[in-house]
Amino acid sequence: MYDVIKKAIGPAQNKVAPLKSTTGEIINNRDKQMDSWAEHYSELYSRENSVSCSALDTIKRLPVMVELDGEPTTEELYKTIDSLPIGKAPGNDGIATELIKCSKNTLLQPLHNLLCQCWRKGAVPQDMRDANIVTLYKNKGDSMPLGLRPRESISTQGLMEGSSTSPTSVQKPWCVTSSSGTCFFADNAAITTHTEDHFQNLMNHFAGACTGFELTISLNKTNIMGQGVDSPPSITINNYKLEIVNQFMYLGSKISDNLLLDADINGRIGRATFTLARLTKQVWENSMLSKHNISVYRACVISTLLYGSET
Repeated sequence: MYDVIKKAIGPAQNKVAPLKSTTGEIINNRDKQMDSWAEHYSELYSRENSVSCSALDTIKRLPVMVELDGEPTTEELYKTIDSLPIGKAPGNDGIATELIKCSKNTLLQPLHNLLCQCWRKGAVPQDMRDANIVTLYKNKGDSMPLGLRPRESISTQGLMEGSSTSPTSVQKPWCVTSSSGTCFFADNAAITTHTEDHFQNLMNHFAGACTGFELTISLNKTNIMGQGVDSPPSITINNYKLEIVNQFMYLGSKISDNLLLDADINGRIGRATFTLARLTKQVWENSMLSKHNISVYRACVISTLLYGSET
């Protein structure tokens, strides 16, 4: 189906989008953009961070599993090949997962020998270390490396809900980065509280943990929302009062302080309608795709309408 769509729409246009460097310069030349990316990643992955001993002491120590020091067995490799997902894009070598799974009996021993050799030497071939980096502009602020800020920052979100008799507070995206700018983790977190005091206590502990691990909180991205309450709580982090919002996106859904789904449903319908209209000439009025209309509708329109609603 996708091959037919590409054929009907025509070849993709190769454009060079302007890139804003960390110094504020607008770069339009592709070679200079590559140099800027190389500088960005060289700086990003060359930094070292230290964690205080007191913070490490708070982490529960687990027993050492000496059995993990042994070389991988052919049985482990066999199970790993069986568990590989299918339908995924191949790497630089162009070898699809399906081919590896179908040829596992032939490839098992050579792959195991290579794996054990890497295990003993503590290194892997450069080809296995190379990766393709695809940059995605997040439609937030100026376009610069990673579509974020010069320092690496990843948005996370928290959700706090309560009963009708106690304050309900919702914390929206907070970005956590190291003081030197290196990412420690990227995930979404949901935090639920019923009282303002409990919420403030959680934020105090969270801020203290970030300090111990040399992490910084992007306070300008950390917001509060109350649901089903007369007034949202007043929460501070290091004497900084967090901003109060009425709506925010969490895991693809729009959450509102009035506990209604109208804003989320209207937004989904609008995005699906926009997608439907964009495909009018390329798909709906294209005779070459008349047999694939339903497949395209399900893949492009329905997926947009129900994004993030699987659970």
